[in-house]
Amino acid sequence: MQWRPRLICITGATGGIGSALAMEAAKAFDRIVLMGRSLDKLQMLRSQLPSSCAVYLVTADLEKSDDITQAFASISKEVGEIDVLINNAGIGRFLPFEQLKREEIERMVNINVNAVFTSTQAVLPAMMRRKRGHIITVASQAARLPTPKATVYAATKYAVLGFSDALRMEVQKDGILVTTVNPGPVQTPFFANADPDGTYAEKMKPLMLERTALARSIVGIVGKRRREVNKPWWMHVGAKLYQGAPSVVETLFSKQFHSK
Repeated sequence: MQWRPRLICITGATGGIGSALAMEAAKAFDRIVLMGRSLDKLQMLRSQLPSSCAVYLVTADLEKSDDITQAFASISKEVGEIDVLINNAGIGRFLPFEQLKREEIERMVNINVNAVFTSTQAVLPAMMRRKRGHIITVASQAARLPTPKATVYAATKYAVLGFSDALRMEVQKDGILVTTVNPGPVQTPFFANADPDGTYAEKMKPLMLERTALARSIVGIVGKRRREVNKPWWMHVGAKLYQGAPSVVETLFSKQFHSK
């Protein structure tokens, strides 16, 4: 690590991956900012973190760009400039496209995509001025290997993957690192909303990633030049095969793709 980050910010901190990220970041760094919608949940999370880490709480509705902008302005003024932004917040809904409600589509786009754009744009100027920083965005293997009933979710994750790849080239000259994290299914409450009948979650349960291990992997690459973190390895291999021969993979694994 060429520099030790002084301030880490995690969005969607009270979610499954987010809370695990908060715990691992609090062990590794001295100051972290946790951002989420519920102050009560943020306070409960802070009470579980090591006292050796200074933890700052910021509430924001990540569906609203103005809320996000104001939250980051408050952090800059009251806490300091952010060295590492972990765009972690994300939601999903696994249904056939024609059954998705308009508000469900808009919510996925706002939280999974627009919040990433707004948050990143809020911290970039200070990073560019200091010639250092790290933007880490949690995308998904769904961006590499889309499946039925994940049409909009896959599209939102594909969007932030493309955004990160382009941004990486833009800010490389400014000493800023850009990393995407592409996990497969993770053992979190995410599926309570994404898959309310539990069918997909039950089928994938034996293959799900453990969230603490994933969070440890993410925190471990802070400040390091990593293009992507892909978990699990076998799903990453499948995504690579899909990119090379999509028709073949879709034919061979049609049954598995329709397992949601």
